[in-house]
Amino acid sequence: MFDLAPKDNELDVSRLEELYLSWQKSKLTLTLGKQHINTPFINLQDGRMRPTAVDGLWLSWKGTKYIALEGGFIYGISPRSTSRYFEVGPAIGLYPGGVNTKGQASAYKGKLDVPGILYAGVNGTLNKQWKWQTWQMMVLDLFYSSYYQLDYAKNISENSKWNAAVQLIYQQETGTGGVSDEAFRYMDKGAKALTFGSKLAYTKRNGSLTLAYNRITPMGRYLMPREWGRDAFFTFMPRERNDGYGDVHAVTLQWARNFVNQRCKLTLTAGYFDLPDVKNFSLNKYGMPSYAQANVDVRYSFAGWLKGLEGQVLYVHKWKMGEIYGNDKFVYNKVDMSLLNVVLNFYF
Repeated sequence: MFDLAPKDNELDVSRLEELYLSWQKSKLTLTLGKQHINTPFINLQDGRMRPTAVDGLWLSWKGTKYIALEGGFIYGISPRSTSRYFEVGPAIGLYPGGVNTKGQASAYKGKLDVPGILYAGVNGTLNKQWKWQTWQMMVLDLFYSSYYQLDYAKNISENSKWNAAVQLIYQQETGTGGVSDEAFRYMDKGAKALTFGSKLAYTKRNGSLTLAYNRITPMGRYLMPREWGRDAFFTFMPRERNDGYGDVHAVTLQWARNFVNQRCKLTLTAGYFDLPDVKNFSLNKYGMPSYAQANVDVRYSFAGWLKGLEGQVLYVHKWKMGEIYGNDKFVYNKVDMSLLNVVLNFYF
């Protein structure tokens, strides 16, 4: 309904979302052009008519029942809420950029020169209980991110099971940082970040209960362009991100249940996010105080002649838990607020 980066006609929000050539042989698929991918670092994001899309060469190999891989080279990105494709560098900074580590307004928008993204993921199974995956992403001349995850599943009975998972992400700045002038850098020279998390879930028939924890260490800010997708953390909650912070403790508890012959799903999520002080610019990019958040998400899939139509009501509330030093700029549109979304999607 709007374009964050209007160019010529501000009323034209149309976008040619997919236009590609695809070649397939046996278990191998090659796709060249504008397309969608769904990965930890670059993904569709949550609940938008026009999700994030990429332009590039993407390979998918199903391999064996024990291993599969995908990856390729990305030279263009069309972020959610925009109506055209951008080169990789200009696709960073379309969303608000917060401050740099010195507390000055980030100035990297439109200044980054990035040739493209080399990205690869491998996933596999050890047996019926253990699964693993790893993703390696090199944003050329800017930064490198490495992702590892291990999942375990244990059936208790025919209708119930336990799931557990652990996750680790390491990140470091590389090359020139995408720009020669220090004032316009996305990451400080030599910057590094480390984050790890875990989750435990119990599922029975139509319901599930999940407890998750994530830690971003004080090593540095974890940075991932918000234009490219949602957080990869187990503690991710819709309408909030933990990109841009370091020294974070996050914990969430989620209960979900299906009703009305599986057509209605209710999800209740509560989370607490312990962030650095709002004046600790080196670890708090967006001036966000510590907060608690609660989400109520109700979705209903229609049947009969309305099949394909899905309704969603999402209610979010955030409570301020950290110090703001009497400055309401750390409150407005951040904490002590409610948000209500009513959405209709039609899938065809």
